[in-house]
Amino acid sequence: MKEVNTPSPAKNGAVKATLFALLAGVAVLSLMVENQHPHSWLEAHLPFFWSFFAFFSAIVLIGLSKWLAKAGLEAPPDCYDIPLLPSEEES
Repeated sequence: MKEVNTPSPAKNGAVKATLFALLAGVAVLSLMVENQHPHSWLEAHLPFFWSFFAFFSAIVLIGLSKWLAKAGLEAPPDCYDIPLLPSEEES
């Protein structure tokens, strides 16, 4: 039987806490960025604009990639079982 490695809850919690601390640090640093010459109204008036923009852009890219994979870019699971030439069927 195949052995499955499950992460320990203590290690998982430490990783999660580290990532949340990093996220909080990025949020605090984004407040320190000067926006004297913003590119848009949203950038001037919405705190953490670029963080939100990057997050939602990543979600759109992931969704688009999944849709493209399901639309035909992904090979069928039995693609290596299908013979390419008629002579391969005999052997």
